[in-house]
Amino acid sequence: MSIDDDDLNDDSTGYERFNPLVSYGFDPRAYDFDTSNELTEDDDTLATELKRFYPELLNWPNRALATAWRNYSQRVGFVTEEFVCVREPNFLAFLYVNQETWPIDEERWIEILDRALNELWK
Repeated sequence: MSIDDDDLNDDSTGYERFNPLVSYGFDPRAYDFDTSNELTEDDDTLATELKRFYPELLNWPNRALATAWRNYSQRVGFVTEEFVCVREPNFLAFLYVNQETWPIDEERWIEILDRALNELWK
């Protein structure tokens, strides 16, 4: 088997399945994230970037969205906290799992998020 030019020019991220918008109603009030602190410039910048990639969350206050991303980054550990450059479907899966109050087993995050992805993108 050999690699041809088409393989080398493939810019696929592997997330094509997750590009369509999710119709699930993500509600920032459903989360127990501490949003009592003031909105910082970093929060505002982070939330603006997140909203570019997650139009499902356009209605979220910037502080709540930045807090949710940081919570996801710390608990799941798949991404750098302040780095957002692609639509990472696991973030929406994380929000879904929390909003639906699924029992969270820290040792089985990958399995739990995979199950949530299948629920969100049926």
